[in-house]
Amino acid sequence: MENYMKQMFLRRANVLALRNVRFQSSIPELTAKDLPASTVIDSVTKSSSIAPEVNSEKTYTKYSNSVTENAKQHILPVNVEAVYHLPLRNEVKYGDLIADIQLRSYDNENLDFFSDFILRVGYYLGMPMTGPKPLPTRRERWTVIRSPFAQAKSKENFERHTHKRLIRVWDTETEVLNIWLSYINKHAITGVGIKCNVFKRAGLDLEKDEKVESSIFSSLEKQPGKKYKVWMKLLVTRFWNY
Repeated sequence: MENYMKQMFLRRANVLALRNVRFQSSIPELTAKDLPASTVIDSVTKSSSIAPEVNSEKTYTKYSNSVTENAKQHILPVNVEAVYHLPLRNEVKYGDLIADIQLRSYDNENLDFFSDFILRVGYYLGMPMTGPKPLPTRRERWTVIRSPFAQAKSKENFERHTHKRLIRVWDTETEVLNIWLSYINKHAITGVGIKCNVFKRAGLDLEKDEKVESSIFSSLEKQPGKKYKVWMKLLVTRFWNY
């Protein structure tokens, strides 16, 4: 039992000696000679009571440099880091509905991704938006024959699900809305359909404008050569102002 205790104390002393290399006082080297257990215990207690010498400047500078280097490598711009979070939103102040856009797709992943992209574009343009609101899914089924001759009696069923999302735009000017729509159409995703309804407020002079247009069309009936050109101009101006 005494030999076993001596070996255990020797191992413990050697481990402490390796850990405390930077101590002020050197730890006495212990060998595997026959030593009484009391001397081994005294040497271990002395070595454990010694305070280590720590150079705070060296350790701190090394640690701080490593942290700053790693931070420089892993720092991302704000707009790139925002991709990993939910899209930000602008508050609706006046509740003036300007437009609503409907997205349709046969796949949920592309639909949710594109709706997230639309919300981010609207936020950076300063547009208050709400949504995407999931609309009821449209389910369609078809039953057809497998082949016109050999397997005419056996039939096959096909089913298609159309998923929809609704996004509404509030308190936005027409110029900003046109920029937003053009950017969305430019970066549209294949497999996602877009349908936009734009609402415009008109004054009391709307009937007068319609009367003027009707008078123009009535006068153009007498001149069929100029009818097509003026009609196209009216369409362009109306949709551009719309």
